[in-house]
Amino acid sequence: MNPTRGNGLLEAYFASQRRKKAEKIIPDSARKGRILDVGCGAYPVFLSATNFSEKYGVDKHVSSNQNLPGIQIKASDVEEQPLPFDDGYFDAVTMLAVIEHIKPERVPEVLKEVRRVLKQGGTLVVTTPAPWTRIPLNLMAKIRLVSREEIHEHTAYYTTTSIRTQLADAGFDKKTVHAGYFKIFMNIWASAIK
Repeated sequence: MNPTRGNGLLEAYFASQRRKKAEKIIPDSARKGRILDVGCGAYPVFLSATNFSEKYGVDKHVSSNQNLPGIQIKASDVEEQPLPFDDGYFDAVTMLAVIEHIKPERVPEVLKEVRRVLKQGGTLVVTTPAPWTRIPLNLMAKIRLVSREEIHEHTAYYTTTSIRTQLADAGFDKKTVHAGYFKIFMNIWASAIK
């Protein structure tokens, strides 16, 4: 199964690198609880591979709610509607290669909504391409190494500083907000604890 919409020879590899980074950041103590993957896709590669008691995903590109073995997926557009979960429902939330697809003016509200559904002490993990990758990604999309559909939907690129600021502005304590690079500085990871 392709981890993203469209085709790209390197999509599975890039998805695996994002998954590995998220797995390293998420604390083992959270795994007895629930995880939400925002922008999980029609085939939730990350959720299929991660070890949690309960797994949930939301994505605007699924046509209806789906239940896969051990995974519940809801059709939901986080830019347009609140997440369909109670306050403090999740021990961890991931947004792997998602934030760059959200209109910049909607990012603050989306991050506040993600924080709302996190339990106190819950962890958020975000990954996004580094700003300098815009040109290489567009070239890679032209020769179908990565998905054209996905790359052409990028609305913004973030630095480690700007993503830390976004998380702090969404209500995460600055002391718990961290960010760095992975995949030879091509991607940024960020984490925050509620």
